[in-house]
Amino acid sequence: MQANGTVEPRAADDLAVVLTGGGARGAYQIGVLRWIARRYPGVHFPIVTGVSAGAISATFLAAWQGTHAEAIEELRRLWSGLTIERIFRTEGWSLAGQVARWAARLLSGGSSLAPAVRGLVDAPPLAGTLREGFDGRDGGAIGGVAENLAAGRLWALALVTSHYGTGQSVVWTAGRELTDWRRPDRHSRRATITLDHILASSALPLVFPAVNLGDGWHGDGGIRLTAPCSPALHLGANRVLAVSTRNAPAAGEAVAAASGARSAPYPPPLPISGPLLHAVF
Repeated sequence: MQANGTVEPRAADDLAVVLTGGGARGAYQIGVLRWIARRYPGVHFPIVTGVSAGAISATFLAAWQGTHAEAIEELRRLWSGLTIERIFRTEGWSLAGQVARWAARLLSGGSSLAPAVRGLVDAPPLAGTLREGFDGRDGGAIGGVAENLAAGRLWALALVTSHYGTGQSVVWTAGRELTDWRRPDRHSRRATITLDHILASSALPLVFPAVNLGDGWHGDGGIRLTAPCSPALHLGANRVLAVSTRNAPAAGEAVAAASGARSAPYPPPLPISGPLLHAVF
């Protein structure tokens, strides 16, 4: 263990997989991992980190008590079976009720008598969907993580959330021989990973309700830390496989965009809000 809280790299099993956010695009990551599992059947990721939608897949990989290929196939089935109805309530009465509560809250000027609202959508279905996919109840540990740690199949799991009170990124870690570390804009906390940690990491601001993890309200970890590579290094990784959902433009496209930038008109509000949402998704 180093003085700064970073785990000393080990000679073997030091490969980490980093799963970023991206909403439904997180399913793309599973396609990449599926190809890797087929191309390299013996691949193993003892260190797993995830943020936002990537937190769902990261926890699933860390909790699976079987081969990597089997875990990927189960994850593929989980993502393939996701529909809007399994994420939030789409009934007309539910959506209308949410709109009415938000309107009452805004028109009241924040009065304590106004109905409480915690998100644009009513999201209990997402918790139910994840509860089906994981062996974990509300407030309880995700089954399989502790067992894999004890058996040596897993070295560490890290999920990232954003603390709405401090604005910092919080890296929740479960692993072996770990100590907490702190940086100016982020810090780690050892914890028993639960369903609430997954829901908090993937709680898109304003859309999905924040989650109280005991020290305050937490939301989407992708607000400040879109790719949790640093936590993987802190956990002892010497090699990192990062699966991103971003699209790198071709050289010709980049040149064309730059040449037309000087003559472009001032952007209206919607194009300005686009990069903001893109940073979270």
